[in-house]
Amino acid sequence: MRFKVKPYRLADVILKKHGREHAEIITCLEDLSPAEGQRNRPEMSKLFKELFSLRRWNNGIEVFDQHDIATGKIDFMKGRIAIQVSFNHYLRIGTELLRFEAMSYSDQNRIDVGVYVTITEALVKKWANGFAGSITHEKACSYYEHFKNAITVPVLFIGLLPDE
Repeated sequence: MRFKVKPYRLADVILKKHGREHAEIITCLEDLSPAEGQRNRPEMSKLFKELFSLRRWNNGIEVFDQHDIATGKIDFMKGRIAIQVSFNHYLRIGTELLRFEAMSYSDQNRIDVGVYVTITEALVKKWANGFAGSITHEKACSYYEHFKNAITVPVLFIGLLPDE
């Protein structure tokens, strides 16, 4: 599958310092090849889980250790890199990005960089029925531009593109 990256410099630099993990992320994206019946939110989420699990990425990491607080989870984590693969409704952009911030903040200090994977508007148009209302790469990057002073952890944005 093709993808595009919004190269926020610091996130890119930090990811490249984590060479093996960076290569694994790229490989997972390149290996993503959904069949016709897998072009919907639940199936795409399962494909990502399979691809990252094969490379021993931890799945479903709690943002906080307190299980009595509904704070959500990060999809994948390895070393000091957290990945959120989001096919959720676009209204969840803020809370998902704040998970990265919470995990990088002083008392937790668990991650150095976040990777936010979404679909692109071009993919929504091509696979319309499976992703209507989803967070897109374009919306996420635009949101981040407005709130990047509040989100201090570097985030790399990756958008999935349709095959040509």
